[in-house]
Amino acid sequence: MSGEAAVFLHRVAALERGRELARAFDALLKTAIPASDPAWHARLFETLVRYLLEALRLPASVGAAYWEWAPLFRLDREIDPHYFSPRDIAEKLSACPPVPPDTREALADILSRYFTWRRQGFHISGRQPLLGAEETLRWAALFPADQAWDSLRVLRAMGLHPLGSRGAWRAWRRFGAGDFAGAAQPGSLREWVATCEHDAREDPAGAHRREFTASAFAGEWRALGWEGHCGDIPDCVACPLRAECAWGGAAQPEPRSAQEVLALLRRDGPAAMPTFRLWQVLFGLTGEASEVVRVQLERMPLRALAGKSLRELEVWLAEQGLAGGESDHARSPPERLQALFELSRRFSEERLIAGATFRGAQDVFNHFRLRLRDSKQEHFFLVMLDTRRRFLGETAISQGTLDRALVHPRDVFSAALREHAGAVVIVHNHPSGDPSPSPEDINVTKRLAEAGALIGIPLLDHIVIGEGRYFSLAEKGLMPA
Repeated sequence: MSGEAAVFLHRVAALERGRELARAFDALLKTAIPASDPAWHARLFETLVRYLLEALRLPASVGAAYWEWAPLFRLDREIDPHYFSPRDIAEKLSACPPVPPDTREALADILSRYFTWRRQGFHISGRQPLLGAEETLRWAALFPADQAWDSLRVLRAMGLHPLGSRGAWRAWRRFGAGDFAGAAQPGSLREWVATCEHDAREDPAGAHRREFTASAFAGEWRALGWEGHCGDIPDCVACPLRAECAWGGAAQPEPRSAQEVLALLRRDGPAAMPTFRLWQVLFGLTGEASEVVRVQLERMPLRALAGKSLRELEVWLAEQGLAGGESDHARSPPERLQALFELSRRFSEERLIAGATFRGAQDVFNHFRLRLRDSKQEHFFLVMLDTRRRFLGETAISQGTLDRALVHPRDVFSAALREHAGAVVIVHNHPSGDPSPSPEDINVTKRLAEAGALIGIPLLDHIVIGEGRYFSLAEKGLMPA
């Protein structure tokens, strides 16, 4: 076993859930497989045929597969592995439903290889249902290279345990090489089987046990109670091996698939993703289409897009080559965009929920930032809290230039008294974008703090909101004592 692969397999096996799955695997090994029983081979052939109907996308309904493809299912009884020829199989398939010639040729080729495989014999080591490297690869060689991994499902359906879990390989590729896709490379099955089999002589079941545990880590054995951390979309946040993983711990890579974009969103969170990456999530974009969106969003800000009508959005998307397609992501993109902008608008207008705990100036900033971002005038708000610093409500006090005439302690604290507030915070914005408080801001704060002290409702903070940032007088130590 190569050193790096050994580290991955042994690290997974050392996890608490890994040890539990190893015990479950040992329990599964107690079932003997009578591979010499003719009835067992009959079931194997039926399982193979069902797999081929699915893999080659042959037209067969679930309920009528037997009678639609009866000549195919009868092949195992009508052809002797020791005396057959490929022509025999081709003649039998001629009685099946019509399919494209290349598909029929591919089916006949796989079946010819299967009966040759039967003639050469099928061996299981001892009484355990384990297939070593040689038998695993002999079986996979019956199929085209792009079906090698999937073909092992037939053996697993028969209770056998071949080496060659695609999920385990993919998890290792992420862990060791930072390759998200994993098993897309030709010959990767042979490489992985050889890697796992390397030290099997010293521990016959050890290679299978470790790979079984790694496949569970990759989410392939959910029925045994482990969702796994490295499934199709990995859960890197909860993964105990993330710090050692080349993909999970790396800086944000260039995603090569819509699935990898979703994985990055789950791993890093939406706040860490550039705007065009969020578009990738929304529309399933990758490659050239993603680059088109990135360039266009630099020219067309989201605010400008949000102001377009449905027809204008449709035209704009068509110009970028994004307005159409058969995938779920591609359907109705103008409507999807309008829905997204409307949800964003409603989100920006949502108020704090009554009873939410006030934890600091950042909470107040998050509450007001989108509402006040585009305002051309100053707005002055009062945020009211109870004695445990929980949000009671808010009220608008004034609009216009902040001065003594517009902000009077009577207006501020009459609302606070009405709501039985235990404390208050005042907030206003600077349309210039610079949140630095003016001398008048400091004077108004002092007057309101003095009034609050007299009536027993303390002023906790005065927060000035600018373009994407805020200034908290409390955080800067400028609140009156």
